[in-house]
Amino acid sequence: MGATTTVARRGLTLDRSTLRGRFYSQCYLTAPFALALAVASGLETLPAHATGPAAAAVALAGVAWYLCVETV
Repeated sequence: MGATTTVARRGLTLDRSTLRGRFYSQCYLTAPFALALAVASGLETLPAHATGPAAAAVALAGVAWYLCVETV
């Protein structure tokens, strides 16, 4: 959505070449968010009792990263 909005606001045609760079930049910036949520989900499935707070901390860090990236 961010790439499409940027290209449309600049008056460029919406095609693969104009969207590619902007799409990849969005993917690279949001990959840590997805990785953090995946790690947090994995931690939640472990039988140890101490993994709950660690999973919450990792998930919170991922959400904080995502909010910072999207704000900037």
